[in-house]
Amino acid sequence: MLSRLFSLIALLAVSVVCNGQQEAANMFETTLDNGLHVILRPVNTAHQTTVMTLYDIGELNDPDGQSGLAHLMEHLLVTSATDEVDAMSADEWFTLYRSQANAQTGLDYTVVAVSVPNNLVEPELKKAAARFTSLKITDDDIKRETPRLLAELEHMYDGAPALTAHNFARSHIDPAPAGARRGGQADDVRALTAEMIRARYTDYYGVNNAALIVVGEFDINAVAELIGESFADLPMGKELPAARAQAKADFGGRKKKSIKQTSVGEGPQGVVTLAFRAPDLTSDDYSAFLVLVPRLYQQLIMRGVSATSAMQPFIYTPLDDPGAVYISHPIQHHTEADAAVDALWECVAAATQSDPNAALDLSAFQYGYGPMLHVMRVPDRIVAMNTYGEALRLGRFRQLGLSSDKLREVITNLYPDTLNEAAAKLFNKERSFTAVVVAE
Repeated sequence: MLSRLFSLIALLAVSVVCNGQQEAANMFETTLDNGLHVILRPVNTAHQTTVMTLYDIGELNDPDGQSGLAHLMEHLLVTSATDEVDAMSADEWFTLYRSQANAQTGLDYTVVAVSVPNNLVEPELKKAAARFTSLKITDDDIKRETPRLLAELEHMYDGAPALTAHNFARSHIDPAPAGARRGGQADDVRALTAEMIRARYTDYYGVNNAALIVVGEFDINAVAELIGESFADLPMGKELPAARAQAKADFGGRKKKSIKQTSVGEGPQGVVTLAFRAPDLTSDDYSAFLVLVPRLYQQLIMRGVSATSAMQPFIYTPLDDPGAVYISHPIQHHTEADAAVDALWECVAAATQSDPNAALDLSAFQYGYGPMLHVMRVPDRIVAMNTYGEALRLGRFRQLGLSSDKLREVITNLYPDTLNEAAAKLFNKERSFTAVVVAE
């Protein structure tokens, strides 16, 4: 009965699609009785379809002393057996999908997604449904994934200089809760027991704490029917525990970290990273922030600091990790750190000042985040090239309370004077942190 109702609603959505012109007109969105939020976004020209489960649980929900629990759960969600798949390693999982798959954990979310040929949507929906109720987390799974997670943490915080500098800066400007660490504290991860992990899965990884998002070329009625059959009767989990508050950011701080030299002649021997905390994502200042941050990248390029395999000089991911922007400069010795810091601040000054007598230049934003966030109108032929990105945008906008229409409205009403005022508030030493990492 419920699956027929779901199909009927989908038919009504299709009739809206035919007449509508706004973004919301060519997608269908609802919440099932068991709390699962569903978003279907047909893209008729797509060569593949993304099936994404976006959980509302992340690192901020880890209990005190159990940092890394959500991160480890992410590993187990894709490697433990269910009624639909056998247990496998992460490498086997990525190989199975020819690397067209992703699993990651943020402060406030966990995502599991695969992009498959359009004719394979049905089995992927069944796998996603099974992941909610029949995940068989064995001792062998935990023994396999715990060392892999610990190795990942070592790489994040004591690996190559650029990656270490980014995570070192992030841990101070956009930190985990007090006593925790982004990704997890190694000792906390080692102390996690099988009982803790299985109870966490049973209690909180239910359909009422997640969204199912399908983006690609598919028949909306057929997929709605499949979702009704596979998901509508799944049981709910417990209400999520309250997110823990982040630790206080080290605004204005500068710290140095030495790491072990692991290679010679491959990339910089050190990196300076300057980070700025983003404003509240639902504030008007955030729209100004989005206009300004791609200008930082422009200024870095103009000064010859470009991306290499060893270092990304600019990182801001508004969907994955929106809490801060990071710009970096390579150094070969710690004595070059002061000059690199000065160079980064020169980039900031040049990027954040707008001529009050000239028309506002939005070109960097339009080429950077405009299409990604659909602040600019994006035709389906462009969406079809990255169905994963569209699925993540739809899901994360819902979680973050963002709206393309609201961002567009604020940005189109910005003027040079108002942008300069926002820049003065957002890009100053009191909202920054400087990380200096040198391999010795």
